[in-house]
Amino acid sequence: MSLTSITEIQQAFIAEASAAPTLFADLAKVELYISESYRARAFIELLQNADDAGARRFIIRLSGDKLFVANDGRPFTSDDIRALCRSGASNKYRGGDTIGYRGIGFKSVAGIATGVEVVSGESAFCFSKALTHQAVNLDQDVPLIRIPHALDPMDAGYVAANQLCSTENANTVFVLTGLNNRMVMDEAASFDESALLFLNHIHEIEIDLPGIQRSLKRTATPIDNGCTVERIGQDSDKHPWLVASASGSCEKVAFAMDGERIIPANREISVIHAFMPTTEFTGGLFKINGDFTTDPSRKSIDLDEVSAATFDRCVSLVADMLRKAIEHNTYPGIFSPFVSSAPMEGRFRKQLRESLSTKLEQDGFRLNGHATQPLSIRLPPDWLSYADYENLCRDIPHIPNKTLAAHPELQEFLRWLGVRPLSLEEATQLMNVTQLGAVGCAQVLRRAARQYRFDLTQDRLATLASIKIIPVKDGNLTANSYKGEPLTPEFLEFLMQSEELDDLRYLTKRLELPVDFLGIPSARPSRSPTLEISMPPMNSSTQISPSKQPDSIFKTRPAIKQWRSAEKNTLEWFNALTDVVSVKDVSQANVGYDLEVLRRDGQRMYIEVKSVTRFGDPVRITNNEHATAFQLGADFLLAIVVNSEEEFKIRFVPDPVRTLTLDKRCEQWSWYCEDYIDNMNNLRFFNDTN
Repeated sequence: MSLTSITEIQQAFIAEASAAPTLFADLAKVELYISESYRARAFIELLQNADDAGARRFIIRLSGDKLFVANDGRPFTSDDIRALCRSGASNKYRGGDTIGYRGIGFKSVAGIATGVEVVSGESAFCFSKALTHQAVNLDQDVPLIRIPHALDPMDAGYVAANQLCSTENANTVFVLTGLNNRMVMDEAASFDESALLFLNHIHEIEIDLPGIQRSLKRTATPIDNGCTVERIGQDSDKHPWLVASASGSCEKVAFAMDGERIIPANREISVIHAFMPTTEFTGGLFKINGDFTTDPSRKSIDLDEVSAATFDRCVSLVADMLRKAIEHNTYPGIFSPFVSSAPMEGRFRKQLRESLSTKLEQDGFRLNGHATQPLSIRLPPDWLSYADYENLCRDIPHIPNKTLAAHPELQEFLRWLGVRPLSLEEATQLMNVTQLGAVGCAQVLRRAARQYRFDLTQDRLATLASIKIIPVKDGNLTANSYKGEPLTPEFLEFLMQSEELDDLRYLTKRLELPVDFLGIPSARPSRSPTLEISMPPMNSSTQISPSKQPDSIFKTRPAIKQWRSAEKNTLEWFNALTDVVSVKDVSQANVGYDLEVLRRDGQRMYIEVKSVTRFGDPVRITNNEHATAFQLGADFLLAIVVNSEEEFKIRFVPDPVRTLTLDKRCEQWSWYCEDYIDNMNNLRFFNDTN
């Protein structure tokens, strides 16, 4: 663009300022407000403008006292320069193929610089308050970004910008002078590299500042169903993102990954993107992107009709992925971003849950080969072992072990959606249809004794008396049909270990069972309760230290890491054993054990890991673990682990329920709430005089 063209644009703006000097002064105040509102987002706004210009590469570089921001996008036209000078006069529009549409974001550079030079294609101009004061001859504050001034070809910034265009194949360079160095460095240090995820064109960013050198390159690998795995940078410590998009729309969702598994993203970056990141938490530990309406600073979402519809479409994308995960056991870990223990408060948390629940309930999914909806599923209760739950619920919607092994967090996710666990009443209705084993019957009877201890109505008593809950040699009997036949030993032994023994005696009396129904507990096998028991026949030492362990039992050295949890290190220890084919981590599934081990001889072993500071410290076993251990017997191993920074040691107790002496203790319940935002009010309890 010729010098004459810049002069024509300049003269038009000078005429406006002379015609309305008060309004011109007001523009300076507006610019100050915009720069403060967009604080720490100047780089983000320049990046957005570059993407809208079709740039593939974006560079931030400091040389001396000048900051150069360059891109290889389309050079400025005269209309672009006019739009850059005005506020809210962008030639972009919402719903088009650009990110920005308000036309005020460029004003944010006034927060980090007092002068701006622009070299773009054939155009070269600058913004300077001093030159503007001279041009308009007004004794008042003036805006920085309003009147363009032609650049002298000999200007040092102009020369340096041209060199950068030549060496870096850039088409547009902004040269910022009079820098607020602290703000520049702070913004560069806090730059969110995941801002690249949802840009239309830019795939490469270079930041070269003192002490901050970052070279970010986004690469995308398509997989299936509109999903891509996207990586930003070559740093092996950076996780990739699984990005899903809907055909023909701008809505996208992105989940952080570790290897092949989805993981919760950091809370700080789990935000809604209006192509560029806002500060609004999505409601889960992942990202969503769409044409959201924002406030002028682009930090907060304005939940108008457009934003609500956009959020709804993003949730539909998520629901489709969750449905596929359940039906085909794909996207491992996808439920973890919704139920992580990290705090997840925010105004979109409740809306995310309600929208997901509605969509999954409306469309349903296939579980165990049958169409179902989430709220018709029954989760395993904490008083029934998983094997008995799965057996009892075989004909109603439930989570099969295969699905739970693939998605251990699914139970907690469904609980978050409002799915109920199997109730005692439902269990008793199913017991005449599905015969439970001896321990399963004992668990139901024990639960009934506890739950109905103060509310044992005649109707409930009649129901309990009519279900097949008493296991004998030839099958299960009802209390009404029981005539004193010998009870299955496991049933009696399990009941005698219950903390509800007094309640059980009261219940059996009300059921009119024989006075000696519970009898006297049989003697325990004469076994030593010592923890120093190895795991036969693996020939392992009773005390394992990877640095000292004989290589004969390992196919590889165990990948023990100080920072890993005891469960993860135990998994790695088993994975390294020559005698082990595979190890599966089910610690999040609440099935009564942490690891499922398959040995070469076909035997499956079930490992519950207990971490202690030193061997001999007490360990705690939950009711669920106790019932599972009782049922699995010698196939259940209690792994006692010292997982300190100095060493990793492991010992085993096979069949711990029958091997150890376990003390029953009452523990206090605690109550918590994660959904209270909508119930808060601003009542002035201490000042209200009404």
